[in-house]
Amino acid sequence: MTYCKFLDSLPHLAKILFAIFLNPLFVVYRFITDITEKNYGLVVWDALLGVAIHPFFWICNIVWTSSKDKIFSFADFFGNDGGIHFEATNSADPGTSIANAQEVKVEDKADTTKEETK
Repeated sequence: MTYCKFLDSLPHLAKILFAIFLNPLFVVYRFITDITEKNYGLVVWDALLGVAIHPFFWICNIVWTSSKDKIFSFADFFGNDGGIHFEATNSADPGTSIANAQEVKVEDKADTTKEETK
């Protein structure tokens, strides 16, 4: 994260020059930020548009950094999850999502509190 803090603390002109001439530094920045924040949907976008279609990411970085003094992020367009939702499943029943499992836990907790108050 020191790397990301360093790039964030650069003066506006330096960020613009980095966006023009050293754009791979911003690609690495995006990967580090999205992985540490567990935004795996954005990691997919970083890989697709930042690495596979590098000119698109390069132009976005130049325009975004010039206008906002901030390093470009796909989160501004797709949200923090990148528009891709990863659902973990319960190992006992592969069709049960985490949300369903949490609902069951809440119901179980409510039942035990009723029994304790009796």
